[in-house]
Amino acid sequence: MELEQAVGSFGLLNTFFSLGGTKGKFDYYSYYQFRKGDGWRPSSSFDAHQAFTRLGFQATEKLKLTFEYSYLNYEAQQPGGLLDSDFSEGNLTFARRNRNWFNVNWNLFASVIGYEFSAKTKLNIRTFGLLSERNALGNLQQIGVPDDPNSNRTLISDRFSNFGSELRLLHRYQIKGKSSALVVGGRYYDGLTERQQGDANNGDGPDFSLLNPQDPEEFDYMFPSANYAFFLENLIDVSDRWSVTAGVRFEYIQTQAEGLWKLNRRDFAGNLVSSTRNEDSSSETRSFPLFGIGTSYYLNNDLSLYTNFSENFRSITFSDLRVVNPNFQLDSLIKDESGYNVDLGIRGKLTSWLSGDISVFLMRYNDRIGLYELPGSTTLFRTNIGNSRHLGVESYLEIDLWELTSRRTVESKLSMFVNLSLTDATY
Repeated sequence: MELEQAVGSFGLLNTFFSLGGTKGKFDYYSYYQFRKGDGWRPSSSFDAHQAFTRLGFQATEKLKLTFEYSYLNYEAQQPGGLLDSDFSEGNLTFARRNRNWFNVNWNLFASVIGYEFSAKTKLNIRTFGLLSERNALGNLQQIGVPDDPNSNRTLISDRFSNFGSELRLLHRYQIKGKSSALVVGGRYYDGLTERQQGDANNGDGPDFSLLNPQDPEEFDYMFPSANYAFFLENLIDVSDRWSVTAGVRFEYIQTQAEGLWKLNRRDFAGNLVSSTRNEDSSSETRSFPLFGIGTSYYLNNDLSLYTNFSENFRSITFSDLRVVNPNFQLDSLIKDESGYNVDLGIRGKLTSWLSGDISVFLMRYNDRIGLYELPGSTTLFRTNIGNSRHLGVESYLEIDLWELTSRRTVESKLSMFVNLSLTDATY
């Protein structure tokens, strides 16, 4: 059992309690954490509750069952952003928004089945579910626009219902007396996001409810999605010094959007001039393989060379499909991102007193998604802005001062992290 209590500046209060142990075939662990504070700016208070529990049951010598539950409830008042002029004048401790709030309520469930066929073959099946919601409330216009305290606020409300399962089978074997390991498995995922956007009341408290929940003023969408994948990874020790790891993953992704949105036009006084109701439905399905390979070679017992190559992929998200915000526009022809990563490095003990990891890397993005400002306006346009290439050097070094100075009275080490990145991008 563990209990911690901490207090800090600006009304910070942090309480943490945990309990764990074993009894017979059962093992358990739980914790609860509560945090609250006022923030260093006005209108920036927060309140957070977080809990986790895990219960394990060793049913047989080979079979273990585990259940996990995670909970998070977070509510924060948001004072709004700052302008360049605020930083120039050093005027930072004030709020531009007094009616903006953010809230999340997270419930994550997971069950794990672990079965050991033998010392060389093990099976793991993880099934999970997410039931949660997220709410953003307030004046969502650009920060330079003053907030009228008598106007209705805007509420963006998301509800998530996601379920899935992943199976992994690990098998260790030998080739010519050298150890190897094979991992094979599959993944199933089914998700649904429901998003509504419309008017909320004109108060200043955290009231996360729409004035017209059955017919939101701006946005009412459902985003179903599905993902099925099969993956295989194999580690082979070619020799005592050389190992190779290769893998492939086959993906099937389906992204859908169905709902309605309203185009509201107002005059300079903020009065509604016209409102056009638009309904649309879209669906995109794609399937593709992703490959990766890595290898390492031990120069000696303490030092190794390594290199890796892997393909990457980023699917378009719900925010790329539809958003109702006066600050943003979306490209209807937006595409998924793709690319690859390559690195080459050396790690281990370089001398008797110096150890670390030094590598060079190349990261490639194709059809990178980003924002740019439309000419003659302050509206940001979200689209595929181009391709980019990132070259860099990264290193982590640790110096053993004890070994370096040969002073055996006090053991001391110095660690340094150095990151140098050179970027060459095309848009």
